[in-house]
Amino acid sequence: MSAFTPGLKLHDRYLLERRIGSGGMAEVWRAHDLVLGRPVAVKVLAGPMAADPALRAGALREARSAAQLTHPNITAVHDFGEASFPDGHAEPYLVMELLTGDSLADRMAAGPMPWPQVATVGGQIAAALAAAHARDVVHRDVKPGNIMLTATGAKVLDFGIAAMTGLPDAHGGWVIGTPAYAAPERLQQAAANPAADVYSLGVLLVEMVTGRRLHPVESWEQVAALHARPRPLPHLPGVPSTAAALIAAALDPSPARRPRAADLQRVLTGAPGTGHGAVGVPAGPTPTLLAPTGGSISGAARVPSAPATRQYVPPPPQMIRRRRRTPVLGFTLLMVLLLVGGMFVLFSAMRPTDGDASPPPATTRAAVKPSRSPSPSPKPTRATSIAAGNDLLLDIGQRATTLVVTGDIAPGHAGDITSALTALTLRWNTHQWKSVINRTKEFQKQLDGWVDDGDVSKDAGEELDGKLDELIDLADELKG
Repeated sequence: MSAFTPGLKLHDRYLLERRIGSGGMAEVWRAHDLVLGRPVAVKVLAGPMAADPALRAGALREARSAAQLTHPNITAVHDFGEASFPDGHAEPYLVMELLTGDSLADRMAAGPMPWPQVATVGGQIAAALAAAHARDVVHRDVKPGNIMLTATGAKVLDFGIAAMTGLPDAHGGWVIGTPAYAAPERLQQAAANPAADVYSLGVLLVEMVTGRRLHPVESWEQVAALHARPRPLPHLPGVPSTAAALIAAALDPSPARRPRAADLQRVLTGAPGTGHGAVGVPAGPTPTLLAPTGGSISGAARVPSAPATRQYVPPPPQMIRRRRRTPVLGFTLLMVLLLVGGMFVLFSAMRPTDGDASPPPATTRAAVKPSRSPSPSPKPTRATSIAAGNDLLLDIGQRATTLVVTGDIAPGHAGDITSALTALTLRWNTHQWKSVINRTKEFQKQLDGWVDDGDVSKDAGEELDGKLDELIDLADELKG
């Protein structure tokens, strides 16, 4: 419990009226802004969260990042402050816009949602996340209780506890979020990554369609056990094959293989029956919910870093039943590209065929006495450059797969891309650098032609062309 009481005035501006929600470590109050004359929601961080110096120090920075987000599907953060009390302690709080509607958690409690409504709500959530990620803000707690369904569309709440991309995801050992919706990599307490929000949205989409919890866990320890032994996804009734493929990709254990929030937005908002208006607010008297009753803070817990040896196994390809009349070419391409990825290991052990010198043996490298002069950026070795090329080829294949699924690349070109990448992989791992350069340039011309014909979007063409330029540069260095 916080020290907030009805009638308390925060910084001579926000007059507290009544508490309308509470969780383990957060409370939400209805208040009145005396300066602008409007009702607002005030969320106070209490308990261990408010007492932790690291969390309090980071709260202001995160509130500032949230206040920069202006989007129709994001709840506005108006203000941030700390209330001081006579006993010397202080409690930080956020001032947010007041929303009228129902929470997604309440709607989901009524049972499965029809696909058109799921696509509408999911598309609007994805749009909010894409806008946040474009400004390097990661939400970290996408869940039903943090989504409001209003007359103007879905609203994502609680960006006030967001983090900036690349900054630590944990605060002094605290992992903020709700275990049942957290991505597996969050157990590592690494840098904040937008891919974690995409995973949470994937969980949400499955639960909206099925009406059942995907991960029935309550603690971070249970999360670790769950992801160590993943289960297949349930059947998604009524979901188009392309959308089902993208949802499955969003739940990939590897953050690097997940689509972007913008990719999900394009597919979901393009689905039949979707739109950008109201999302199912019930008729009759409309309930008022100022902010999530549980609050993302209520799910915080201290957890140990996950063991470095843990490996997350992706679900089997049979996890989704697809309609026979709509082939998922994106998945077909992915499976072929995974086969190509396996070829990297096979051909990396082969000797070069164009006369390039092999890397010096390990004993020769070990015999060289290291220099005492510091080197700020060691020159990449031949072996690391070859490995970088393999990684780049795999990245191109994975990105192309997503672009086929999102419609940025016409499905008819999936086989052409697979053939081109297979040929490049063979040449790369047999060290045919000149041939790699020539074949890559041919592929770039082919890609430009698809863009001119409208079969590949301009953005997708530029993205893949840039990655192919990197491959040419690497091959040129190795050739020289």
